[in-house]
Amino acid sequence: MAALVAPRPIGWITTITRAGTVNLAPYSFFNLISGNPPMVMFSAQANKDSQANAEATGEFVYNMATWDLREIMNASSANFGSSESEPEKLGLRWWPRVT
Repeated sequence: MAALVAPRPIGWITTITRAGTVNLAPYSFFNLISGNPPMVMFSAQANKDSQANAEATGEFVYNMATWDLREIMNASSANFGSSESEPEKLGLRWWPRVT
């Protein structure tokens, strides 16, 4: 079904577990749903780590997956365990979380 709608944005979604593990995964079912207030949404076809983390913490971050990042974005879609951090495993650097 997702292949029928093209082009479509890819949401590269970051979440953090309650234990502090960073999760990063691409989502085809992502979009902007409101400009005022600004809101975005993503949808998982099964209960994935991103969904579980967002529900547990009430937070997720949308990252723009640009053409230059396409290969590392694809690599982040591999089946990592829920206690593994995709950015760490893939060698991505992150700025510290600001609260």
